[in-house]
Amino acid sequence: MHLRGRFLGRWIAEVFVPWYEITRDELPDCWPLHRPALVELSWLRSAHAQAYLRSAPPSAAGEWHQRWRPGAVDRLRTVIDRNLCGPGFHLVPEAERPAPHLPPGPDGRRIPPGRQLALPQH
Repeated sequence: MHLRGRFLGRWIAEVFVPWYEITRDELPDCWPLHRPALVELSWLRSAHAQAYLRSAPPSAAGEWHQRWRPGAVDRLRTVIDRNLCGPGFHLVPEAERPAPHLPPGPDGRRIPPGRQLALPQH
């Protein structure tokens, strides 16, 4: 996702934020550290590109403006906890801080069971 991430960051900086006046409250600085936010924004960027294809019906852009963009901005509030992240700060929740009695996750961090991904072995 590295190359895709570069395109996403560029779209965020050149289109999404300046043209739609997205604030740091709506999109905290640490958005790239949140995988669900990356997925949401990647989808939104793809939908935006599709809506503005020459072959797209005019309703596609309207749908993006009225439905997809506001919905994605609302979902960002869900996937990025504003009590932990905001303009200029990113805190790791207490539940995700390393604890010696928990097994390490795939990236080496120790994650409590309730916060682990729902993998097939569970």
